[in-house]
Amino acid sequence: LHVAFLRKCWPGLIANSVLLQHADMLLFTAGEPPLDMLQDGFGGKKVRVERYNNTGYQEGAMLAMETATVQRWFDGYDWVVRVNPDVLILDDEWLIETMLDDGVDGIFANCQDYLVCQKNCLNSLVNSDFF
Repeated sequence: LHVAFLRKCWPGLIANSVLLQHADMLLFTAGEPPLDMLQDGFGGKKVRVERYNNTGYQEGAMLAMETATVQRWFDGYDWVVRVNPDVLILDDEWLIETMLDDGVDGIFANCQDYLVCQKNCLNSLVNSDFF
């Protein structure tokens, strides 16, 4: 499923996203990604591929962030956007504006739509598909 999204959706997303056009990509994957997908899907962008042993659905997502943090792969970056390939950023204008705000240290998606919170949110459920 993720390979299908990378093949079909990501070339258009990158072409239409200022954020993604200026981003480096890191694929944390249990399998070897097809070379043509990397070339066609990311169109010459810098793509780093890191392999791991899949520990499970949610555990793999957490392992990706833990490994990258412990091994300092994010050093030198101002922001890290963590998404699964099937999570599509269709409009990045708000993200870019928010990332440029010196008063913002993190951006998180709230899974509970009925809770509207803009600041100091204590009752939200953080979505790990967007980190």
